[in-house]
Order: sequence, then structure tokens, then C-alpha cells
Amino acid sequence: MTTPNTPPRTIIIGAGIVGMCCAWHLRRRGVDVEVVDRLDPGMGCSFGNIGGIAVTEVAPMSVPGLLTKVPGWLMDPLGPLTVRWSYLPKLAPWLIRFLAAGREKEAERIAAAAATLFQHAACDFGSILSDLKAPELLGKDSCVAVYDTKAQFDADTWAYDLRARNGFPCTPVSGAELVDLEPEIAPDFAAGRVYEGWYNVTDPYHVVTTIAEDFVRNGGHIRKAEVVDVIREGGLTTGVRLADGTEMACDNLIIAGGAWSHNLARMLGDNVSLETERGYHTTITDPGVSPSREVVYGPQGFGISPMDSGIRVGGSVELGGLDAPPDYKRAKVLVEKAKRVYPGLRTAGGSEWMGHRPATPDSLPILGRASNFGNAFYAFGHGHVGLTLGPTTGRVIADLVLDGQTDVDLAPFSANRF
Repeated sequence: MTTPNTPPRTIIIGAGIVGMCCAWHLRRRGVDVEVVDRLDPGMGCSFGNIGGIAVTEVAPMSVPGLLTKVPGWLMDPLGPLTVRWSYLPKLAPWLIRFLAAGREKEAERIAAAAATLFQHAACDFGSILSDLKAPELLGKDSCVAVYDTKAQFDADTWAYDLRARNGFPCTPVSGAELVDLEPEIAPDFAAGRVYEGWYNVTDPYHVVTTIAEDFVRNGGHIRKAEVVDVIREGGLTTGVRLADGTEMACDNLIIAGGAWSHNLARMLGDNVSLETERGYHTTITDPGVSPSREVVYGPQGFGISPMDSGIRVGGSVELGGLDAPPDYKRAKVLVEKAKRVYPGLRTAGGSEWMGHRPATPDSLPILGRASNFGNAFYAFGHGHVGLTLGPTTGRVIADLVLDGQTDVDLAPFSANRF
């Protein structure tokens, strides 16, 4: 613990993009920080991101009209959404909240709250990489969504209009215009949308490790270990206990452990509604096609992105908890469906991956102080947009820890909102 001659010590649980951005910002402001994770930096969910800095994605995952699509998706075991039925009893409370978030008035509220974070995303990301003298890691381009039919295009109109109402418009384009944008794309798509203002990174793992290396170079510490308990005393968190029995003392604690964070929050008295949206990707090193930006196949909700190592095909949602083994058939089927978008795609030799997106039912992250402990803070639950919002989250949490306030209203992101 702190003495009059030592700076306050902060422990951060989680070495993904969110945890490392929290650590980076705090260390830059002179805080003694140690990051603890059972994995090396960037080896969790951050590793598998398909690279979009998705600055327009303020709409929640659950929107009006989604419920009509779900039965058809669930009938297809390899469709864009699947539920492991043995897990359904545990999933049910989260799923009920998720569907409630799709009511029109609620979706409007959620998007307005999300926009208060997303409006800072590009600037905050660029600021970190500029300070690291690595601005080339962040490229600017649009993202394109493609649709087989006009009916599919129209079915997503409400969600896109919601983005526009919150300051993030997109541009409708014809099938011919899609080919002008991406010449190797299939020529028979009926329509598409262009998300302007997007950025991309072509190696998300490298971004996280670059931030981590700078953090350590400037006096930060990273420990590879598993936290199994939070030590509490007199309304404060005073440390953590590791799986090997080691105890680490702290003055402040930040929980940024992704899909496992709710277990730690529960120790602090916050029963957070958090699930894992298990996502899959395949990285193909010799794809035979060269997308210039991320392309999303609208009817199925997966993306195809250029990477330093080739291209990455990723997406889908599998709701099955943290413990079930991966079903890599889901990764394989995404690659086959990607041929619809890029007929010339070569699929041999791809490497497959599965990761756990930390998802709240309303798609808003958990940000701010723990309800019962003034020196414990939450920074998790970013779902599909952890890479996008990691730098903003890090800045916001650093401001809150050091100044007691921030430029974002954190009420919509409270742990006790469920």
C-alpha cells in the first residue's frame, strides 16, 4: 500500500486492448501500474478482431425487427446466430434483457449514450499511436456493407437511420457502384451502404503489443497470472489474490478482464449482466483477392478485412458460455460464405480462431466506479467494439481514477443499471 513517499499503486486485471489502454494512460500520468492477466498482452479477444475501428457502430446489437430474424437463424446450426441449448437456462435472463433492448425507444436511448463514446474513438486512437510514433498502424478508409436483394437492404434501414440521427450517416450505393469500390467483388449485389469515417488496423495484436511495450518501457509492469479473488477491507479494495496464493496490494483496482469480468465484479457486490458472444475468424495468407477495406456481408453479418498476413474472415455469434469447446465448423462456413462476396477467394491454408466477446444485453460497456467500493473501477463489456473504444475507455478511466470526473456522462454505463 501507499506510504507518504510512494505513488498510489493501481492494479489492472486484463491485458487486452482495453486494459492496456487504461494502463498506458495512467502510466503516462505518473501512476505506478501493474497489469495482471493469465494471457500475454493482446492474446485474448483483442487478437481476433478483424481490424475495423468502427466509429459509426452506435446502434445496439438488438434493434426493432431483429426478433423476426432470430427463428430462421436458429434453425441453421451454422447461421449468424446460434445458441448451445444446454446453456439456455443460464442464458435466459441475459437474453430477455437483450430482446428488451431492441424496443424502439430503448434502442434510441442506447445509441445516444453510445455516441458520447464513439465520437471520441478516432481521435483517442490516433492520439495514442501518434505518441508512440506509430501512426501508420491506423489507416483511414470506409467500410462497405453489401446485400443480395433490395429487401435485405431495406430490412436494415432503421438501424442505419439510427446511426445517422446520432451523427454517423452512411451512403447508399448501387451494385455497380460497389464494383467500382471493390473491383474483385461479386458483380450481382443489388445494393450496399458505405460507412464513412472508418479507420482500420491490419494487425490488431501488433497494436496491443506496441502499446504494451511502450507501457513497460516507461516503467509499467505486466504479470502473467490469474486473479482468483479481490481482497476487500473497510469499503475499499486493498489487493488481489492470484491462483498461486500470492497477494498483491493496491490503492486502486481496475477490472478490464473482458468476458470474465462479471465474476470479479460479483466479488464486489455488482451482479453485472454479461455474456460471451463467442466469435470465430479464419486468417488466409494467400487469398487470391485484395480487399481495400472491410466488407460486411449484410444478410449474414460477417466481415472480410485486409490484414498484414492476408485477409481475415470473421463474425457470427455463438451463445454458449465460457467453457464449451470451440466449434470450428462455424469458422469454415464463414469462409465458404465469403466466396459469395469474393468469388475468386482461395480458401486453402487458413488458420482458425475462436474468442470470447464480452457482451452486455444493451451493447453498452460497463464503465465507471464499482457500486460499493470507491477505489474499484470497471472497464469491460465492449462486445464487438473493444478495439474501437479501447483508447477512449483508457482515457476516460484514467480521468476518473485521477481526477474523479471525466468528459463523458457515465450514468448510462453504470454496473447497476440492470
